Amino acid sequence: MARQSNSGRRGNLTRPGLPEDLSRAFPAYRNLDLTEVEINALSQPERLVLLRKLDYRRKYQLLTLSDDMEELVRAMPAEDLYFTIEAAGRTDAMELFASASPRQVTRILDITCWDHDRFNADDMLDWFGYLVMLDPEMAIRKFCELDPELIMRMLASYLRVRRFDWHEKSECADEDNLFSLDDTYAFEMLDPETDRGERLTVLLQMLYRFDYKHYKYIMEALLWESAMQLEELSFKAHENRLSDIGYPTYLEALQLFSPIDPERVRDKARSEKPETSSAPLTSNQELPSFYGPLFEEDNFLMAALRRLDESRRQAVAEAMMGLGNRILVARKALRDLDLVIRSLKEVRSILSIGLEYVSDGETDRATEILSNLSLSDLFRTGHSLTQRLHKSAKLIQETHIKPNGRKALDLIGSPDRDVFLALLRQPAAYFEGAEPGGGMEIRPFERLSELQQSSLRLQRIRFLFDLHFAVLALDLGEISERSVPLYMEPAGENLRFIKLFLTVYARMRTVGQADYRPLSPEEFEAFLTENLEKSGESGFSVRDGLSGEIANWLAGYVENRDETFRRMAREWVVRCVDVFGELAGELTGKSRREAIGLSRIFLLA
Repeated sequence: MARQSNSGRRGNLTRPGLPEDLSRAFPAYRNLDLTEVEINALSQPERLVLLRKLDYRRKYQLLTLSDDMEELVRAMPAEDLYFTIEAAGRTDAMELFASASPRQVTRILDITCWDHDRFNADDMLDWFGYLVMLDPEMAIRKFCELDPELIMRMLASYLRVRRFDWHEKSECADEDNLFSLDDTYAFEMLDPETDRGERLTVLLQMLYRFDYKHYKYIMEALLWESAMQLEELSFKAHENRLSDIGYPTYLEALQLFSPIDPERVRDKARSEKPETSSAPLTSNQELPSFYGPLFEEDNFLMAALRRLDESRRQAVAEAMMGLGNRILVARKALRDLDLVIRSLKEVRSILSIGLEYVSDGETDRATEILSNLSLSDLFRTGHSLTQRLHKSAKLIQETHIKPNGRKALDLIGSPDRDVFLALLRQPAAYFEGAEPGGGMEIRPFERLSELQQSSLRLQRIRFLFDLHFAVLALDLGEISERSVPLYMEPAGENLRFIKLFLTVYARMRTVGQADYRPLSPEEFEAFLTENLEKSGESGFSVRDGLSGEIANWLAGYVENRDETFRRMAREWVVRCVDVFGELAGELTGKSRREAIGLSRIFLLA
């Protein structure tokens, strides 16, 4: 198809004085610095370099302003061409699809018309429906360039073919549903109520008119091939095409997320130098520009990668892109640019976490590991570490939260609560407030330290539920059902658990019963009289020895627990007494009226 000149085609959109609202509505036409004259003054190699560096909206503008659009289009990876078309809209950018090579067209259909083993015939019909509206003869020419089994797979989704010389009326319950373009073949629409019939009829008419030989070949094949055979043939051909360009099958891709023992991988890396299984890509084609997120941000992985020599660095980079292909297939991301970018960032981050864990954070060791250990094992290590946190959070949810409702979740103060909710996501995510001075964003994990920080907070949540509702045997269900005002207090860090714990201890000291029931005025004042001392002119301090007494009392409950749990119990006692001391310093007296501020950490009747 001869391409028209671009001269003046977009003058009404780019002229000076374009209203700002229209400029915002058509950003593709205003974010390329070069004019049409300047673009075409560049050599074709220069335009190709520029094309690779632009975002997809600007790729579209560059292509439509270039005099050699078809040559530039055919030099693009099919993935880049697809996302360029999507950025502009299929109806507006169909000229790019028309300029694509048969190989590019087939790859775009492989991207858009397949969801693992399910074929979407409607999407393929849409592509060629738009193309027929642009140029019917050219559309049929491109249609006939496709693999025959792909054409038959689409048509078989909509119609059944019969031959007039074989057909008897009794074979078809609805004779009115038959139509024909000649005296040889009749078509029965499988779903005549939809609007696809009109588009399909136009496509068949164009095929019959412009390429009768191909039309007849397709009709005969549809007569003889069963639907099951066509599904199998087209899917196998689809998988083979993807394999040729470095994309694994869906089941192969999912193996990337199979669990692995991180400690075993680390021990293996310490003890030996296994042969690498990080095979580089075998395709000689230019790679899509969306691979940028694999390498754009600095992290532990990038620091180790820079220390490799050039040849090995290139081999690892290619292996990373192969890993990227696997996750794009596993996440079913190939049709969604935002999901592509998120998935490739996930590869970079999880791979970096796995490498940092296996190398114990030593850059020299990490460089050696990159040269010898499978990148798949490193990714699976990082992914398994995040999954451990997710599974631990799910266990807390299933054991304590779900059976007892919202109030059980409200026991967890911020930021522990936000960390917990982020870890419940799939994949598990990082709450930036887990670290002092962090923000409020929830995002994917990027560094090993973030997993460690989240793990510490999750371990504390698990400890607090275990301590109060297993060790001390408080009834979480009863607390959740009764009007205990734990959830009404300010959401200070672990303040609600402190309130439970100090109330239990105060009840034990005053009435000899370790439970969470609110303290009466007499019990409350008796506990304060015993444990607070005047501190200077104003305020009180907690008497010496209270921490030790509480720790000794609690030790009897936790003596059969492991050392980590006992250590956390000692730290918890110190934390509770410290908060008690901070509030006591603000008191003016020990009476209930003067010490009512301590209701933040004691349940009062």
